Amino acid sequence: MFTREDICAIAVQIERNGESTYLRAADRVGKPAMAELLRWMAKEEARHARIFAAIGGCSHNPEGLTEAERMGRSLLQEMVKEQTFALDADELAGAGEISGFLRQSVAFEEDTILFYQFLADLVEDEGVRQQLAAIIDEERRHVEMLNGMAGAEHAG
Repeated sequence: MFTREDICAIAVQIERNGESTYLRAADRVGKPAMAELLRWMAKEEARHARIFAAIGGCSHNPEGLTEAERMGRSLLQEMVKEQTFALDADELAGAGEISGFLRQSVAFEEDTILFYQFLADLVEDEGVRQQLAAIIDEERRHVEMLNGMAGAEHAG
């Protein structure tokens, strides 16, 4: 079972990974409109990281953990350290069309939703579950927004 601290650490790392990937892609992309959208997505990921950090109890070395708990937490953090799911800065920057960028971003947001839903099922703390649900709702709104942009791009 994951603790509040585990969920917090995992979620903050995933959001920071997404932020970093979006920013790297924004620096590489040749189209100003795409760069602006990538920077906006990065800001959203950073905002989500702050929300998760605000849950509290995000100590990376809390006192009182057994050696097995510390090892498990360390392994879990290492697993998500570089995880950006379907999001790749080079692919985002190299997307010739904004529709390619939008497809990749939707896939990332959907992967993040699935991961947070998985985590929510493992959390006993109702406050953390509610916070995860709120972030999942925001990620769903991002998917709707990105899909709307893709539809407009396709129609245009």
